[in-house]
Amino acid sequence: MGLARLGLLQRLSSLAAPLILIVLAMLSGYVAHSNVITYFVAPQKLELKLLSRQIRESALHTASPFASTLAPGMRYDEFGLPSSAQPWAYKPMINLIKNPANLNAL
Repeated sequence: MGLARLGLLQRLSSLAAPLILIVLAMLSGYVAHSNVITYFVAPQKLELKLLSRQIRESALHTASPFASTLAPGMRYDEFGLPSSAQPWAYKPMINLIKNPANLNAL
């Protein structure tokens, strides 16, 4: 009985490491997905909706200030900043939103 039990334990222990690695990889993928949604996708969608509303209401639309972030945090000069704060992005964003086909998608 003891030898059979030892063989079973050896087989289980040889499967444990790959199983743990698979679980860790899946968990890391979920965290990465969550971070992309939280820090990039959701703030970008909200910014486009706000800019779209300004255009529909014919409100004065100006570029966002550098520090007015919609993301939960801001880091360096790239992460968390509103797209419309960048001088090269604001006018193309307005042109993209003014196209009726794109406006309906928002």
